[in-house]
Amino acid sequence: MTTPATLDQFDFIDHIPPGGRLVLSGVDWADYEALLYRLGDDSHLRISYSDERLEVMSPSTAHEKYKSLINRLVIAISDEVDIDVISFGSFTMKIDRLRKGAEADDCFYIQHAAVVMGRDHVELGVDPPPDLVVEIDQTRDSRKKLGIYASFGVPEIWRYDGRHLSILQLTDGSYLSCEFSLCFPFLSADQLSDLISGVSSGSRESWLALHEWIKANKPGDPKS
Repeated sequence: MTTPATLDQFDFIDHIPPGGRLVLSGVDWADYEALLYRLGDDSHLRISYSDERLEVMSPSTAHEKYKSLINRLVIAISDEVDIDVISFGSFTMKIDRLRKGAEADDCFYIQHAAVVMGRDHVELGVDPPPDLVVEIDQTRDSRKKLGIYASFGVPEIWRYDGRHLSILQLTDGSYLSCEFSLCFPFLSADQLSDLISGVSSGSRESWLALHEWIKANKPGDPKS
């Protein structure tokens, strides 16, 4: 439920249970920035802000498991196709002049990896946005954040609900569902879903099988 914000309500943020969320309306930009400062860079919470609406989500254990699986999957793909990929995790993406901010479950620089190589800080509006944003939607719906990502110019979003991965690509200012990834054009949403399912156990054998599959199916290599 969305409720008007009061300063006292920010105290509840410390007690949001795993998998829970808090939505506040009527929050001004200064209070949003003060909250970010209070929580610091090490907070596990995901915070988004747009049009005086503040949403705070506390990820569940399963949520974080899938985030880690997809992070490892992206790194595995990049290793096999021999390209640089840099993850900036859940860093706070915000542009002051737009009065918008968001924290993805994960984000990656792929096409623009060279721009942020060796960097510890990215400033949207000066630096390019991440090439890929990942949202785990097992216990919540991230679609209200799409307008924020669109305003930042994020070209591709992966939404994973615990069973299936959807690929969204920015087209004329909004996101459309697409079959294949921009970042890894040889991979479809169905294939990515199957790859995640295949390594969900976390076993070494499952990851070895994933690497073999990528080797056999990546561009320029013969299919086994």
